[in-house]
Amino acid sequence: MRGAVITRTRVAIVAKAFALLCASALTLAGVASSGCAGTTIGESVGSIPAEDTVSEADSPGPPPDNGVEVATGCGSCDDDNPCTDDKCGDGSACLHSPRLDGTPCPDGEPCDGDESCIAGACTAGPAVDCDDGQACTKDTCSAAGCAHTADDTAVCGDGNPCNGEERCENGACASGVKPSCDDGSPCTTDACESKDGCRHGPAPDETACPDGDFCNGDERCVAGTCRAGPPVTCNDGNPCTTDACLAGQCHTAAIEDGKACADGDACNGDEECLLGQCAPGVPVSCDDSDPCTAEVCVTHDGCVIVPIPDASPCLDSDACNGAETCTAGTCTPGSALVCNDGNPCTTDACDPKLGCTASPVTDGAPCLDSDACNGAESCTTGTCTPGTALVCNDGNPCTTDACDPKLGCTAPPVTDGVPCLDGDACNGAESCTAGTCTPGTALVCDDGNPCTTDACDPKLG
Repeated sequence: MRGAVITRTRVAIVAKAFALLCASALTLAGVASSGCAGTTIGESVGSIPAEDTVSEADSPGPPPDNGVEVATGCGSCDDDNPCTDDKCGDGSACLHSPRLDGTPCPDGEPCDGDESCIAGACTAGPAVDCDDGQACTKDTCSAAGCAHTADDTAVCGDGNPCNGEERCENGACASGVKPSCDDGSPCTTDACESKDGCRHGPAPDETACPDGDFCNGDERCVAGTCRAGPPVTCNDGNPCTTDACLAGQCHTAAIEDGKACADGDACNGDEECLLGQCAPGVPVSCDDSDPCTAEVCVTHDGCVIVPIPDASPCLDSDACNGAETCTAGTCTPGSALVCNDGNPCTTDACDPKLGCTASPVTDGAPCLDSDACNGAESCTTGTCTPGTALVCNDGNPCTTDACDPKLGCTAPPVTDGVPCLDGDACNGAESCTAGTCTPGTALVCDDGNPCTTDACDPKLG
């Protein structure tokens, strides 16, 4: 089959070449081109080698028309359209049948693309694209194909604004000077993005943005803007100086001496300024004269008075009201002094400072020394002196006479039956009964002598 295709192609080429040569020769000779009619390919070009003939076994039918009519009676039917099949019909008229769409029909010009047949017409394809993607070259197309020549006058760019304005050098796009995106603001973040170029976003709030002026405060960024802080307050903590911020520095100057000032210490008195310093006054005395409080001076608070524990001893300058003790911070009197020295010859009194005192009474003043037996006492230089001692004798033989220091003379009865004398010998032998001398049996003075007068004498019997 491959041999059959080759044979048809060669026949077509030879036939077309023969027709062109014949027409040209006749034209030059002044003979009409129809003189070539009826001439067979074999007659003109000789017989085709046996190996190039197509056998009936190799071809299922007659060979296709290749645009050249062989042994035609129509003359040349070539319409110079590579997209038609040209042949002579039965009426000796040329027939032109469109070839299949897509059949190549090159025009020998490589730059206008690959031509192909569409509806019997040779239609140009897409033109050859010689663009090498380089802005710095001139791209041309010729029979030799695409050519790329450097063009340093061309404008180029890589689409990235961050690497500067590009320029063509030796056919290549060279980067320019990178742009500076610094907008001079410390409160923006400056960056270059390949699509949009320089972008300025707000720096984080509270970012420091000093303006070089110390006196107007500490500047900070807020929403991308540098805002001044509170002005600097120059205060050296000294009430005896004036403070100011000048030319970026704090300056102080002493105020006049004698002006009142405060150094924060409530305990060192009323301060006054002296040579730019706050000088202490007279220290504060926190003594409240209360023995039941503890006083202390605290630097920031001044005098602080605290009660001491209850029952602590205290003095209120009155010795007569007893031993004082503290109660809830107050000195409370105890039991009043009882000034009695037990001496009847002194006058007892209480002096607020000295306490109890005892002054001698006038000499001779009666007194009692608690001893009734030593007589009537009297005072002598403040001492109770005994008088004449008591003589305790009641003349009753039936009592025991004694002196009791508290009661004086006492006469308790003797035991009943104790003999006693009552001074009357006539009433018999007496005996004591309940402290009384009781007569016994009266004497019988009868001597039985009638010549005597019998009688009883109380003393003689």
